[in-house]
Amino acid sequence: MEENILDMFKQEIQLANGEKYNFHHVQTIGNIIELQFESDVNVSLLLKDMSIFSLIQVFSGGALFNVFKNFITLYNKDLDNNTIYLSCDGSVYDPETSGSIWPDPMPEPEIPEPTLEEIKSQKINEILESCNFNITHGVYMEVNGEQKLFSYKTEDQSNLLNAVQLAIATQMSMPYHADGCTCRLFTPEEITTLYIKEMTNLTHHQTYTNQLKLYIKTLETKEEVNAVLYGNELTGEYLDTYNMIMAQSQLVVQKYLESLTGTVTDEKKDEDVDTDKSANETVDENANNAESSDSKG
Repeated sequence: MEENILDMFKQEIQLANGEKYNFHHVQTIGNIIELQFESDVNVSLLLKDMSIFSLIQVFSGGALFNVFKNFITLYNKDLDNNTIYLSCDGSVYDPETSGSIWPDPMPEPEIPEPTLEEIKSQKINEILESCNFNITHGVYMEVNGEQKLFSYKTEDQSNLLNAVQLAIATQMSMPYHADGCTCRLFTPEEITTLYIKEMTNLTHHQTYTNQLKLYIKTLETKEEVNAVLYGNELTGEYLDTYNMIMAQSQLVVQKYLESLTGTVTDEKKDEDVDTDKSANETVDENANNAESSDSKG
């Protein structure tokens, strides 16, 4: 039983000669491998035939752990500690030039500093990710006295649009659900309100992102670009364009809903009444002018 337990922790190296040898430590750095054998191994005898190191198989607990090939050149040795160092490229340790027994470590690769255009591209990708998150995250709407989150992923966008169209066409309540909630019936007014909220949120983030991208492209220093964060307020022409597009988008959404219902809003009705009144006044004025001309004639 004790022998089986010891075998579980036994470490051996099998060389190309088919023989196995107990070892204490193995490590590699670059083209050098360090082999530290147990004291029962005659290292000097092994070094008489370097070809046996063409294949080095490392076993731990009887299982093959690693394989090394072609370390057939003696790089250095420390016989007091039963340790040898072998190279796979023919190199040999020279104390006058090598210094450390190990070869010099590979220098860290130099990472070029990103250009201004690369930093702009990275920043734009960041704000695009933020934009997408804020759109798909959705909006909150009060349902039965509680604020509920309605996400707006691609499938949600299609489902909500279908629900709005059917609710308006039939004037019937439609099944829908908030995140993490079961389905309930939403009145046409509720489902339409949710649709307007989602569309407004989508247009806001898309328009804001587009204007922020244009602003980033005008910046002239890396520090200015790095200072831009999603949520920074727009100014100047970028804010003017944002406000114009948001106002127009509200009109477009309202017009779309009117086309589905075949009705117009109270504001539109008032506008039509004013237009009709103005037209009637014009007709009356023209008639009066005509009567005046006849009497003069």
